[in-house]
Amino acid sequence: VSVCRDGTNDWNTTHAICEDDEYRLRGRYPSRCVIDIGAYLGTLAICVALDNPTVRALAVAPVPDNVALIEQNLDLNGLRERVRVILAGVGGPDETECIVPYGFVGNEAGEHHAFVGASSLYYDGVVSNYTKVSRVRSLSARNVLDEMGGQVDFIKIDCEGSEWSFLLDPVVASVPTIFGEWHHIGGTQEEFRSLVGRGGGKVEFAGPVAGPGYFEVCR
Repeated sequence: VSVCRDGTNDWNTTHAICEDDEYRLRGRYPSRCVIDIGAYLGTLAICVALDNPTVRALAVAPVPDNVALIEQNLDLNGLRERVRVILAGVGGPDETECIVPYGFVGNEAGEHHAFVGASSLYYDGVVSNYTKVSRVRSLSARNVLDEMGGQVDFIKIDCEGSEWSFLLDPVVASVPTIFGEWHHIGGTQEEFRSLVGRGGGKVEFAGPVAGPGYFEVCR
């Protein structure tokens, strides 16, 4: 069960995760903890928790409007006990604050993605006007892992470019599987391969070479 806002990509995002299996959840059977960075409506964390009754999940989102909806969706699905939500962005170990524009207006693409914080459409110049800014703390990979006691089955990350600085932290090499969406804001696909492949593991991509697209690294 998920609450969606009319006129936005909320339904598209929910459908992509639940029906199209955008993040390849089918066949994953976590038993401990999972982390959902760029949680948006919390759909991934909710789906994983519903399908795997022993799992605890952490949902991280930088937009207050989205955090409120995640909390509402957790209540609707009876998951307050096993899924935590944090209002925050992510970045490198030395970053302390994220400044996240949202509430995009001015054209159809912007209004459809209004609640995608710091949308790559903004940085690509597809949308130029926004009505809100969220200033939130920035969590490093170490911070996020510590929140869940360090024992994590996987991290899903889709945060409009912040994945580059977040994944710089060597501690991510302790996570068995990391997957999500990479964005060309930080560099090329091959540069991203070098970043996530540090510490070994198999790196896989899907989607356009120029990005954005799906990635997965398994160790």
